[in-house]
Amino acid sequence: MTLIRKAEKTLSNNFLVIAVLFIGLMTVFSTQVLADETKPHWSYGGASNPTQWGQINGDFALCELGRDQSPININDAIKGSPVNINFNYQPTPLSVVNNGHTVCASKLPTR
Repeated sequence: MTLIRKAEKTLSNNFLVIAVLFIGLMTVFSTQVLADETKPHWSYGGASNPTQWGQINGDFALCELGRDQSPININDAIKGSPVNINFNYQPTPLSVVNNGHTVCASKLPTR
């Protein structure tokens, strides 16, 4: 095989690997974007308030019934004497995101 053919084959293989990686990355990122776009929007006020949640999405149908939601009624609770809890709080690096419905705090990886 000539040097030119070897170079062409190497370039062809490299292009194929890069193309597969690119398509894979685009699939992963576009799936996340599409997933976010298809989530129904709900809120605690306005047209998408809790009385309308069952109409926003079929997955929220039970919310419209108003049964078995927090706060729950705990029947037959058992009284006890729990042991003391010792807390040992330490500084922890966090990523905090407010998505409009809740605040999510995720622990960042330590170095």
